[in-house]
Amino acid sequence: MAGAAIETVKKRANVRATARRILQRLYRPSYVKTLDHQVDKALDIYRLYSTAPGMRADTSITFRKYLSVKDARVMAEVMDARNFYRFGPGVAGERTSFKQAAPILDDFFKRLDQRIAGSRTAAVFRHAHGEVTMPFAALIKAPGSTRGASSKAAYSYRRNPWRGQVAGLLAGNIEWAAYRNASGNVLVTMRYNEKPVRFSSDCTPSANGAYFYRVSQRSASAEVICAAGPDRPARHLTARSAHPRHR
Repeated sequence: MAGAAIETVKKRANVRATARRILQRLYRPSYVKTLDHQVDKALDIYRLYSTAPGMRADTSITFRKYLSVKDARVMAEVMDARNFYRFGPGVAGERTSFKQAAPILDDFFKRLDQRIAGSRTAAVFRHAHGEVTMPFAALIKAPGSTRGASSKAAYSYRRNPWRGQVAGLLAGNIEWAAYRNASGNVLVTMRYNEKPVRFSSDCTPSANGAYFYRVSQRSASAEVICAAGPDRPARHLTARSAHPRHR
């Protein structure tokens, strides 16, 4: 279903017209007419366009002469649709696009349990690409990654707030920090791309408007008083998941 939704986005009239316009900046119109999969070829050019700003120290080439800002925005939406269905919230009611992040969340739980139990490891740092942080954000329902797309209407900027530039931000990060007072009570907070954010709407803050959430100790397992998804409660630790670039 996700593959079909991506193709639906690529077949939109404005997307196909934009792809032709981009290709005609490089090739003669008569040649462009002979090309199959024009949107995919235009996306290849857009990838170079979007990568160039990160290489300013190495080259002066920008690819700006091949894409107008207007055309780049259209291609950005197509690229976001692709990543949305492959790594983000995906189709509403399905988990195939982000279930691969579950082992990371499970390890976060384990590390918090160990820390509360007296482990001397105060922080765990993980480095990964957007292919990891995007599904992780969807799994924990991070801001902007809470809504899947209807099976009847494909992803678009107008219908859904998910953006790759947030969930897959260059040098972006998700930080969960746990604090314990002298009485042994533990609170957890989250920072998303360096900004304090709230957990999903299933969670209840420790005080009105606060960014901190209570943690209770149940047997050998620490649990935040909220749900991270349909299958399990969220249990959080002091950790950071970061990636060097968004692809």
